[in-house]
Amino acid sequence: MTTASDGIDVLYVGADDANPPLESFLERDGDQFTLHRATTIPAGNRRLETDAVECVVCEDDLPGATGLEFLERSRDAIGERPFVLIGRQTPPSEAFAAGVTEYVRWDSPDDAAVVGNRVQNAVERTRAKRQQEALQSVSKRNDHEQRLETLHETVRRLMTSDIEREVATVTTDAAREIIDLEVNTVYFYDETADRLVSATETPEGRDLFDEFPTFDRGEGLVWQVFESDEPMIFDDVSEHPDSYNPETPIRSEMILPLGDHGIFIAGTTEDSAFDAKTISLAKILARSVETALDSTARRHELHAQKERLREQNDRLEEFSSIVAHDVRNPISVATGYVELAADETDDVESELAAARRALERSERITDDLLWLARSGQAIGARVETNLADVAETAWRHVQTDGASLEMNGDRLVLADRDRLSQLFENLFRNAVEHGSTDDDGPQGKHDPLVRVGTLEDGFVVEDTGPGLSVANPDTVFELGYTSDDDGTGYGLSIVETIVEAHGWSIAVTESDEGGARFEITGLDSQTKG
Repeated sequence: MTTASDGIDVLYVGADDANPPLESFLERDGDQFTLHRATTIPAGNRRLETDAVECVVCEDDLPGATGLEFLERSRDAIGERPFVLIGRQTPPSEAFAAGVTEYVRWDSPDDAAVVGNRVQNAVERTRAKRQQEALQSVSKRNDHEQRLETLHETVRRLMTSDIEREVATVTTDAAREIIDLEVNTVYFYDETADRLVSATETPEGRDLFDEFPTFDRGEGLVWQVFESDEPMIFDDVSEHPDSYNPETPIRSEMILPLGDHGIFIAGTTEDSAFDAKTISLAKILARSVETALDSTARRHELHAQKERLREQNDRLEEFSSIVAHDVRNPISVATGYVELAADETDDVESELAAARRALERSERITDDLLWLARSGQAIGARVETNLADVAETAWRHVQTDGASLEMNGDRLVLADRDRLSQLFENLFRNAVEHGSTDDDGPQGKHDPLVRVGTLEDGFVVEDTGPGLSVANPDTVFELGYTSDDDGTGYGLSIVETIVEAHGWSIAVTESDEGGARFEITGLDSQTKG
């Protein structure tokens, strides 16, 4: 019950001297009630705006109006305050239908105590309701703060992950457990396929859908969010004209961007299910995920840079030892021939020719080393390139002596055309230099046939020469390896470098005729009909 310390301010609305017993009762019990008076609707509204009124007691008959007319015209000013009508002519059913809180039929002065009791009970209920709402508000605020703190802990976990799929899993778990978004998924952008692909989903999502769709460019609302980098939130997504699936069981849906990485989607089968705090927490999570993915990408790039630097250092160290031996050796040979020519005058031309060959070999070694040191794994822009055109052009750049080229098939490949041409030139040069035999050989003079053909995911270069002279074919790709005194030992290493720079693979085997066969696979290409 309301105590004396909880006095109630009551606005009494009625004509002057309309109900002296009631006014006297409310005024006499000053510890319990504080009386405020008004005789008209405008006066009553002013009192409601300026006085600390907790309850309105209104006579059924007012000057120029009824009590229900006052209620209707003052409803905004009255708000949630209890409204007690002193009934004289208005039926109770009509009064309660109009929104009256309490109805007291006035029959005698004794009814004043009944009015006081009804006022006290109505105000007590209103106060209890407000207190409960305040407690709920505090509880919700505390719950929101707890969720926010838990979300911040999740963000710290996200920032330590180096794996995109792990970030996606932490995200869907956090949205489900912290924000109560039971149906949610993370989509990542697949740059190669130019589409958005689901990375992970919640169990509730998998129960609701047989499979999560893949979105090609321009499909659905998800692409609008991804391209605009602006969130979209729907009370009923099935009614949107651009909905990917109008038959979807999802009604409320939010689609939040994750920058260049993808999008986050959450939904529920209920209409208008997301309140402001839920949306706020989801946006915080999405922004944190984008930051975590940016950080992961930077760490990957930093690691890749360190790997490239390590490889470059390894190459430089290897080059230093190669230069010390391989470049000096032909220079020493050339010096010896020059000295021999100076001492012997009978065959000076032959000695100088040998010296010239040694110096030319030294020059080729230097050119190959400079290419490896300066170019390494870097390639230019990839363009759609005709394989046969590049191969035939490269053949014309090589001194082929009596060797011949045979093209078996053609295809389009995505490649750096200059690098691809260099690859062919080195393979052709290797086939000619190692595939030719002199007249003095056991089979007589042999000029190899070099074939270029296509594979399902690549192409092949093979010859009819004597084949490989090593037990382990991969040895031919090692820097400095050569089975020819005039070879540089770097041509096939350059071939392997170009192949790996494109993301392809190379393997060497024996051709059907016993020669060398180089298979390059893993191409992004199309075979020409």
